[in-house]
Amino acid sequence: MRHLFLLSFVLTIACGSAAGPTSRAVGGACASNSDCDQMCLTNQTFPAGYCTRPCTSDGDCASGSMCVKDDFGQICEVLCSTVESCTAFGPKFACDQKSLVAASGSVAVCRSH
Repeated sequence: MRHLFLLSFVLTIACGSAAGPTSRAVGGACASNSDCDQMCLTNQTFPAGYCTRPCTSDGDCASGSMCVKDDFGQICEVLCSTVESCTAFGPKFACDQKSLVAASGSVAVCRSH
């Protein structure tokens, strides 16, 4: 059992933080880059700020996020399945489709309206 715990801990460290509304990796609110692991976007889509990172593949993104083509470049955004899965980000967030960077097609991500 101890080995399983250590393996889980090592994998968590190696894979980085999970994405979400409180994540410094992808999804957390921010005022400046120092509030995030890499980059803080503040614009009309993310008025309270949004921690993210530039990407070229999904492997560049935190667990629970994917690399999408956005108006702001190729960035990691938090995945969603329904509008309700985005409510923790704020009252104006919805679940919208964005084109994938590393594959054809699109994926649903949480974005403000």
